[in-house]
Amino acid sequence: MVAINPFGQVLVAMVTPMTFEGEVDWPGVESVMDSLISRGADGLVVTGTTGETSTLTDAEKIRLVTAGKSVSAGRAKIITGGGSNETAHAIELYKATAAGAGVFYLEWLSR
Repeated sequence: MVAINPFGQVLVAMVTPMTFEGEVDWPGVESVMDSLISRGADGLVVTGTTGETSTLTDAEKIRLVTAGKSVSAGRAKIITGGGSNETAHAIELYKATAAGAGVFYLEWLSR
């Protein structure tokens, strides 16, 4: 019997494509997501440290989760993080993204 992994079997810590102006390249985000899933990833980690989370606004982080949920259309888990230097802020990110993400991890730096 094979145990079901809630994270998926092939996880990719996804980068967040950016434009030359420093904005999130939303069509690029969706293209990368679809490409990774089509090539076998069944879990995408968005808003992690590989995904430039420290340079994104909260609205951009939430939109990444929403885009992931839309693009994956059930083909992959969307895993998001709520890293912050402030516990209350990390919890707010969790609340804002938990419904869209399949899995959520919480990290923060203690003061």
